[in-house]
Amino acid sequence: MSESEFPDKACGEGPTADGHGVHTLFPQAYGRLRGLAAAFIRAEQSKRLLQATALVHEAFMRLSESERTYQNEGEFLSIAAAQMRRVLVDYARKENAAKRGNGRPPLTLDARALGVLARAPFELVDVDDALVRLTELDTRQGKIAELHLFGAMSIDEAALLLGISSRTAFNDWRAGRAWLLKELSP
Repeated sequence: MSESEFPDKACGEGPTADGHGVHTLFPQAYGRLRGLAAAFIRAEQSKRLLQATALVHEAFMRLSESERTYQNEGEFLSIAAAQMRRVLVDYARKENAAKRGNGRPPLTLDARALGVLARAPFELVDVDDALVRLTELDTRQGKIAELHLFGAMSIDEAALLLGISSRTAFNDWRAGRAWLLKELSP
């Protein structure tokens, strides 16, 4: 997509005194979002949901429905990664609902995404549900896990985005990952 396909600030989506609108930041962040989407799809084992470009565009459509402004590209990327996660989970829920009784396997997330050596996949919907519960217990651990698992960010990148030290982020990831694995264990 080119920048000309997005409305400019004359349409009320450009920079404001407090930040930037989605139509301003999306063209700037498109390459990074496309990379995040590709990482999401690589982690999702069935490869049946969406192509990376479709995932980015679906997230853009959802983000465009909001009047929200963003302080910087990092904040926008964080919110966009969360929106792409929601798109994937919505598609996974629909796909899983359509498959009930058909004997097809549910959509899964590769266990290696959680740093587990076992190859047993986790159902994407179960990972999302566990991530929601983790975020309710500890917002920062949940956000780091989301950025790392679904945003394809390193722990250092997540730390920078959240404005915390790498050590704090690593400790939060380690605790959050252990909690997620416990929740996802049969």
